[in-house]
Amino acid sequence: MRFVNRLLRVVLATLISFTSLALIAQTPAAAADGDLDTSFSDDGWIVVDSHSSGEDGIWDTAIDGSGKIITAGWWNNNGSPNNWSWQMLRYTAAGECTAAETFDGNCGTGQWFSTAADVATEVMIDANGKYVHVGYADANGGTDFDCVVYRTNPTTGWKGSGSSFSDGADTSFSGDGKFVATFGAEHEYCRAGAIDADGKIVIAGYLKNSGSDWDAIIGRVNADGTWDTSFSSDGKYQLSFDQDDVFQDIAIQTDGKIVAVGTSDYGHTEGDILVARFTTAGALDTTFGGGDGWVRTDFENQDNGFGVELQSNGKIVVVGVCDVANEGGGDDGLVARFTTAGVLDTTFSGDGKICQDHGGSTETYWDLVIQ
Repeated sequence: MRFVNRLLRVVLATLISFTSLALIAQTPAAAADGDLDTSFSDDGWIVVDSHSSGEDGIWDTAIDGSGKIITAGWWNNNGSPNNWSWQMLRYTAAGECTAAETFDGNCGTGQWFSTAADVATEVMIDANGKYVHVGYADANGGTDFDCVVYRTNPTTGWKGSGSSFSDGADTSFSGDGKFVATFGAEHEYCRAGAIDADGKIVIAGYLKNSGSDWDAIIGRVNADGTWDTSFSSDGKYQLSFDQDDVFQDIAIQTDGKIVAVGTSDYGHTEGDILVARFTTAGALDTTFGGGDGWVRTDFENQDNGFGVELQSNGKIVVVGVCDVANEGGGDDGLVARFTTAGVLDTTFSGDGKICQDHGGSTETYWDLVIQ
């Protein structure tokens, strides 16, 4: 009897072991960090052909309060060379495009404010859940690009037309949802936007100052779609730090001051990272960068700043590209960290800056997020 009991215990233990192994074998392996999220569009990614002719591009994305993904970008206008339309896409958190999500019957396609080239470069969600897009448009057939701020309601079931977002436009903003932010007489390109604590929209980019020179621009727009004249007296500011200066991204501090990042001597061998800070009144903040409100930083040969974010302690992190061609290499990803006073933070990588080679001939960091 004792032998039978022992035999039964062995058999039961063996059955339990095999059952456990079977359960383990039938349980799918959990996705590891860094794997594509297959709960999004089945395989973790989507390719969107917004127009049957020409190329499409996305410059920026934002996630609204319900987890929907909103984009800013462009699509080729009917295949015509150098002819783009302002693009907006919207998908659910699961990566689906349903009839309720469409902007125009195609999960998002282009609007042309002009007949030449319109590009949305940044998208934001304001405190009311409205979509705020920043970019530029050409109203005169290639002769005059202007900055544009476009605000829409988070409307569902928009009109099925590839040439208008008018059903969704927020008409409380500049009358028709579109504010043309003119800084000067020639070409202007806004590359960045941010919404401050008062709901005002800060925009930045660059304009053509003359036939051979570009200046950085920054401005602030009221929530109703008018220039905020409490900012630099007329809402806008044009700056020349050297030759060919550009702003590519901005971030707003908790005290309302604005940090703008870009390049001084853009396109020149001596090009350097440019970081400037502005007061809430729209003046260069003289407590930043040694007393003049801006700092220029050389990494290698020709350097460009493209993205900026602020850490919780106020330190400023910048990414871009550093050109090391003069050392027999190519372009490397650039990362730098500055203190709140506008000097390189030597607790970061010893000297505050990194040129990172990933093994390719050209590497560029366009944007970043802080964990």
